Amino acid sequence: MAGEPPSSGGSSRGGAGGGGGLPSNCWGDWIGVCCSHPEECVDPGTAWGMVVGEGGGGPGGGAGEAGAAGANDPLGCPSAYDLPEGLCYGYESGRHHDGLCCYSYWSGSCCGRPFVVGGEARVALVAQRDDWGGARDAADRALDEPTRAELARQWLADALLEHASVASFARFVLDLLAVGAPSELVERAQSAIGDEIAHARACFALAARYAGEPLGPAALPTSEPGRSVRLEELAAAAVREGCVGETLAALQAEAQLGVVSDVRARAALELIARDEASHAELSWAFVRFAIERGGDPVKRAVREAFLDAERTLELGASAELPAVDLAVLAAHGRLTPAERAACHRAAFRDVIRPCRHALLGESQRSAQATPGTGMLCC
Repeated sequence: MAGEPPSSGGSSRGGAGGGGGLPSNCWGDWIGVCCSHPEECVDPGTAWGMVVGEGGGGPGGGAGEAGAAGANDPLGCPSAYDLPEGLCYGYESGRHHDGLCCYSYWSGSCCGRPFVVGGEARVALVAQRDDWGGARDAADRALDEPTRAELARQWLADALLEHASVASFARFVLDLLAVGAPSELVERAQSAIGDEIAHARACFALAARYAGEPLGPAALPTSEPGRSVRLEELAAAAVREGCVGETLAALQAEAQLGVVSDVRARAALELIARDEASHAELSWAFVRFAIERGGDPVKRAVREAFLDAERTLELGASAELPAVDLAVLAAHGRLTPAERAACHRAAFRDVIRPCRHALLGESQRSAQATPGTGMLCC
């Protein structure tokens, strides 16, 4: 099974009119783009290997709640609710079939600041073009075909989201001007546009390398008639897209750097990790400014946006990859769904939640730096 990160509930389906022309089994939301997948089956041992319980749940894994539930199941299959949490992916159902554990699931991608239009994340379609860094590149035939195809798919998904982040920051510059933000915030947002262009080029280049063909973005529809620029709404969006989304992106890139050995993938991830940390700092700085300028109404909107993001994490679950070489996938800079889920949970626990407390005066805890990035969130 394949999967990357989730979206929260209430999304609108893709197809011709949704999510910027996404396939009909996909939909968009504030944290990324999601697609549903057909039911796939794994053996019970593999299914239990995906469970992360408080006590290492599952048969022989301790006394976690998931393990206790499985002990009463004659086939030993964990339920969809027993599988590990993740911010950007989740299981929809589970059943037994011919001694296997079968699940349907949905997956998406967390990568930088999404471009949200009408409540859903918008990305461009894919085009065969080489001017975004995705020039024709001989496919790496040292990789087996399923692993190479999976690498191409994942890096292309990242490329499209990085490309959409260019539009997101361009709009953010205008929003900052509309609310009279300090010149430093405007300058940093303007600089972030160039960062995101570089990220998109790097990811398209990697996608083209694995696909063996030129890849780039088609046109990205950016119109959004009647969009509000109320300060509390801008602050809530900055929480979702920056304080949460880009903090997760920075930490996830750091985790990917911990496993990558491929030189070109490492260079792209080093660039992304550094810049996304800086972009997250910008979002935290803007939200602080917005609270100081707008007072209690903005503070309430910010608090609710943080809580919504954390509820999304708690509702999420991870999905499994197809039959690929996981060691090779890691060497080329990709995490497993379980590793991404652990990274996102740690980000909320160690960075986002304490920084939220400090920002909103909910505790006396001081600001914390993101491990490995030196990023100061608040």
